[in-house]
Amino acid sequence: MTPPGVSSAALIRAELIRATLRERGIDLLALTALARATGLDERALRGAAAAQPDLGLCGPAGRPLLWHLPPQPLAAGFRADLRDGRLGLLLDGDRPLVLTGHRLGPAPPDGPGEPGSGELSHTVERLSSMATRWLAIPADAGTGDRGPGERTRVLFELIAASWLAGPTPTWRSGALCLHRVRHPGSVATRFWADHAPTAGIELAVHHGRAGPPELVNIYPADPE
Repeated sequence: MTPPGVSSAALIRAELIRATLRERGIDLLALTALARATGLDERALRGAAAAQPDLGLCGPAGRPLLWHLPPQPLAAGFRADLRDGRLGLLLDGDRPLVLTGHRLGPAPPDGPGEPGSGELSHTVERLSSMATRWLAIPADAGTGDRGPGERTRVLFELIAASWLAGPTPTWRSGALCLHRVRHPGSVATRFWADHAPTAGIELAVHHGRAGPPELVNIYPADPE
């Protein structure tokens, strides 16, 4: 995961950033606040973010923020996206799709968590965890690892492939739509049918009035 040529000092700085954000339970923090918390200057923070796939910068030039996200969605074609102060994962292009923690992330009693409060990372982990009982990981995927990281990567590749296939809504209730797609081969198992394989996938997507559609959930579907 570490790019070649990255110094040990840069690796230590990157791990300090990760530890600082994890300790606070957040995945996004202003660069100035992170500099105070870590004792690193902003130049060092920028260098660490540029060298690591799970770190990056976003926000306005005058008030940049540094994010820390699971690297697997980024490797699957998503990119970090800051919209209306909320951190998301955006599948860019002609058919954009965004994932935030707004719909599936942790919600305290007084409402949704603050933007950057770790809700996006939580949502990625929750989607991956729920996929444990149905996601089919190809035998030739990755290095043979069947752990959470590999599962997350395969899941987000499936999300991207399913959405880019251009499925039209099969059901709608207000802004919530269900999009069903049939892949060329088996990509999941139907846990309700003795784990029989299926090529069908359904995406629950919220279509708001502004901005790209937002992914709510993904799960297997019966073959058509």
